[in-house]
Amino acid sequence: MSILLQQAPYCYSIHYGNKKVTGLVITLNLEFQKNITIVPHEATSTEKIEGLQQHLLLTKQLTTPLIIGLNQGNPLFSILENALKKTILIHQFTDHTHTLSSLDVSSIILINEIFQKELTCFLLDGHHRYHALKEQKNGLKKITFWVVPIEKMQIKSFLKVITVTDIDRTELLIKSFLTHTKCSKGSRFFIFANTHCHPAQEPITSSIEAIDHFIQDLIRYNLLSKLDHIPYTKSADLTASKKRITIATNQLLLIPTSVNKKELLELIQSKKILPMHSTYFFPKPLDILFQGALQLYD
Repeated sequence: MSILLQQAPYCYSIHYGNKKVTGLVITLNLEFQKNITIVPHEATSTEKIEGLQQHLLLTKQLTTPLIIGLNQGNPLFSILENALKKTILIHQFTDHTHTLSSLDVSSIILINEIFQKELTCFLLDGHHRYHALKEQKNGLKKITFWVVPIEKMQIKSFLKVITVTDIDRTELLIKSFLTHTKCSKGSRFFIFANTHCHPAQEPITSSIEAIDHFIQDLIRYNLLSKLDHIPYTKSADLTASKKRITIATNQLLLIPTSVNKKELLELIQSKKILPMHSTYFFPKPLDILFQGALQLYD
């Protein structure tokens, strides 16, 4: 039985600046997904998964697509590029131009054949949604994916805005963190409690794992009041970051090092799981565009 559902797959492209990402939008039934392996790379929260499962049981829908990646050499992307020459434009938007294009029957047959073979895909965005769908016993059993070439996606990090309960005790943890953390180029660790950085006006660099360990220490010592994850899509300096984010006197701003594509593939292949909110893949598709496009095939 074909794993493709009634909604025909279609092509979704995003143009931003002088870059372009073209991928396939496809809806797969989890019950017939045995030949497809989807490999995650981020940890998940049981509480968040359970909340999403309750939402799915009530609404029976998930309009936000998940993003999975394949190597650019996969024949799927050659099929898409050839099909683009003979597609019918469905929607197009300005600014970051989002383009939906239907595919001819011969291309759909070739794509169907690819997704019926053994296939390993890398889960780039939507870890909680994916696990919520996979682990639920009843309810929604199909997922809409945007399948993209990993090489074309940009990997950004998340700013960590941390609100603490006791700034003095947190200062002690920061000093310990700086003493035991190996510095490397890329990350920044700022504290605005008394309008200075550690060390003076110079960024402290650290890995995602090191920052996650620091956050776990804050939790362990009851110092964490709130943690916000904000996509860091621009290489902003300290001043630019402060303009975009209001930092109170009892807050910290951490900027982890972005994982590059080579490192990510090595992590995935070694089945290593990064902390939650370690990677932010860009560009992102528009939820409303997916919902509207799928309705065209109802």
